[in-house]
Amino acid sequence: MLLGMKHFVFSFIKYLTGLIELLLITRIILKFLGAGEKALIVKFFYFITDILTSPFKFIFPSFYFQKGWIDLTAFSAVVGYFILTIAILKFLNLIFPKK
Repeated sequence: MLLGMKHFVFSFIKYLTGLIELLLITRIILKFLGAGEKALIVKFFYFITDILTSPFKFIFPSFYFQKGWIDLTAFSAVVGYFILTIAILKFLNLIFPKK
């Protein structure tokens, strides 16, 4: 029974991280393409991802590159959440070792 729970927790963490990274990558693409913030779907993505990127604000500034903004805050959030996920999964492997 414990093995099934471990698999569920690991899968949940991986899927949650995948969803977070998908949202952040969508934000990066929208910013680069210069999507208008007046559109409801763009406003929604920015609202959701502002919550996700808030711990990473002011680490790196965003900058304009050729025809679009490069959102380094979102890039650092993608990397940060990836590292956090690996750390959590490694910690859980220590608590629940393979038999």
